[in-house]
Amino acid sequence: MKKSKSFIQYSEDSFSIRLKIGVNGNVFEKGAINYCGKKYRNNITQWVNNNKEHRDKISKEWRENNPKKMQQCHKDWVKNNKLYVRKYAIQWSIKNKDKIKNYRIKHNTKRNSWGEPEPLNDWFIGSCLHHTHRNGNHKETIFIPKELHTSNRHSYKNKKSMNKINKLAFEWLETQ
Repeated sequence: MKKSKSFIQYSEDSFSIRLKIGVNGNVFEKGAINYCGKKYRNNITQWVNNNKEHRDKISKEWRENNPKKMQQCHKDWVKNNKLYVRKYAIQWSIKNKDKIKNYRIKHNTKRNSWGEPEPLNDWFIGSCLHHTHRNGNHKETIFIPKELHTSNRHSYKNKKSMNKINKLAFEWLETQ
C-alpha cells in the first residue's frame, strides 16, 4: 500500500493551511500556518520568548492548583524513563558522596540515640519491630506482622501517621 502524499490546502483572503494526511489518517503539519500574511508559528514563538515571566507564572500557578495531575504526570514520566532515572540516580550518588555520608552519619546517630528497644511482646516469624514513639519514648516497641507494619506509611516526625499505625498495632496486640 502506498503512503498517502495528499495535502489539504485551504486558502481564503488571508488564511491558508497546508497539512499532510498519513495512511492511518494521522495529520502532520507540512508547513507553517499563515494568518494575515504572517507566519503564525513565528509570531507565537516570539511571543513566548518575549513573555517568559508570564508563561512561567501561569505554569507555576497551574502546578500549585493541580498537584494531583502533576503527581500523576511525574509518575508517568518516571515510568516511561526508568533507564534515564536510574542513570541520573547513579550520577547524583557519585557527585554527592559527601551528602550521602552526612545523611548516613545523621541517620545512624539518631537511631543509636534511641537506645536498646524494650519490646512489649515476643518476636515471632514474619514480624517487624515497630517503635511506638509514645510520649517521646523511643525505646517502647512492639513486634507486629510485617503486612500490618507496611500497610500504613508512617514517620516518627509525623504525629498523625504515628497515631494511626499505633492504634492499629495496639488493636492487633490486644487480640493476641
